[in-house]
Amino acid sequence: MDIGVHNTTYLKKIFFSIVAIGIIVVVALPQNAYYGYSIVVGGLAAIILIIYEILMKGQENKNKQIQDETGEKIGLFKQLYYFLKILLTEGLPVFIVFSMMVWLMTITIRYKSLIEDGNVTQEYINFSNISSIMTLIQSVLLYIYLSREQKSLDVDPPASLTGKFMHMMAQNLGWLIVLMSVIHSLVIMIIQMNLEYFTTEGLVV
Repeated sequence: MDIGVHNTTYLKKIFFSIVAIGIIVVVALPQNAYYGYSIVVGGLAAIILIIYEILMKGQENKNKQIQDETGEKIGLFKQLYYFLKILLTEGLPVFIVFSMMVWLMTITIRYKSLIEDGNVTQEYINFSNISSIMTLIQSVLLYIYLSREQKSLDVDPPASLTGKFMHMMAQNLGWLIVLMSVIHSLVIMIIQMNLEYFTTEGLVV
């Protein structure tokens, strides 16, 4: 499925706008945070389709480059291997952020009544705000990451010095997103522990 460069850029802006709306809902309506996280998860799920399209184009370019250099046609299994490799490396930042948002959505749905009644600790509120800020930052970084990946493929030829430079910049940003995700995971763990073991009444036995 080739949705085109211009359509990909257009859809990317729409889906990231949906993610931004979800984050606003989380911040503005903390007692109904699960609604906001559900919106964010929906937006990121659509963005995964975009990263799939971008990576497919990148794989086609790489296959063509290898064929031009070796003069041999790449087999189906080798194509699949190359695609899975690029999916697990360059697609990693998107999948990690998506998994974290699913985690947050699951937590807020599980403890929905506790959050709606306001029986949460101040620590939960503080770390929820930190999590919202980190989610916003990660979303912005993801947008820049996908834009750079797309630009690296739009360079003609993609294997040129400019294309390789854009790809390297995207990869560095991708690792920054992964690093932030590790820190964000610790924040989410604290949020879950507060909801699971503490309320405004004290320790849950």
